[in-house]
Amino acid sequence: MNKKAQLKYALNKTLCEMSFYEFFKQAWHIVEPAIELSSNWHHKYICDALQEEAQRVIDKKPKTKDIIINVPFRSTKSLIVTVMFPVWAWIKDPKLRFITSSYSANFSIELATKSRDIIFSEWFRSRWGNVFQIKKDQNLKERYENNHMGMRRATSVGGTVTGQGGDFLIVDDPLSPQMANSATERENANEWYRTTFYSRLNSPKIGVRIIIMQRVHEDDLSGFLLD
Repeated sequence: MNKKAQLKYALNKTLCEMSFYEFFKQAWHIVEPAIELSSNWHHKYICDALQEEAQRVIDKKPKTKDIIINVPFRSTKSLIVTVMFPVWAWIKDPKLRFITSSYSANFSIELATKSRDIIFSEWFRSRWGNVFQIKKDQNLKERYENNHMGMRRATSVGGTVTGQGGDFLIVDDPLSPQMANSATERENANEWYRTTFYSRLNSPKIGVRIIIMQRVHEDDLSGFLLD
């Protein structure tokens, strides 16, 4: 690698570390190699909001709010929040712990697996492989840890999280559009969040709950919490 290439490599690496939005753009090819990224203003807005929260948690500053992000279907929300954000946050502080949840256990595990794919990619390991490694004896699709005790747990709405705690609790689409037609499904999701998921923060004064979803009913989880 010549000096010009080395300088570009170092610059891009530093930009990724300084900006989650830059990391999102550069890591895109790992999770979507056949699709060109068409960046929109909401991508940067969400990335910047998450970066601000990550830095606040790392600095152990008290929070003033939890976060609800409502965006339409196919707005890249899952790739930003549930796939890439935990990986970037581990670059900043590999001790952070994440519990992520979606309406389906299979979908939640798929998103956690994509995060792990980024971590195991040559692109990532050549840049940040010295920051942390996934522990071989704690490396399941639904739960894995790194060698700094950072943890990623994937579960479903309605699933158990007994004995688990996180610095970031992420709910990504608690209801599918089909499930939202059922009053029982809506009530179950809202009750699960209120009685089970809500209390899973390691530090309630610092950790943050993040809900990102498309609105599917006036009484969905966003509507329930805003009300």
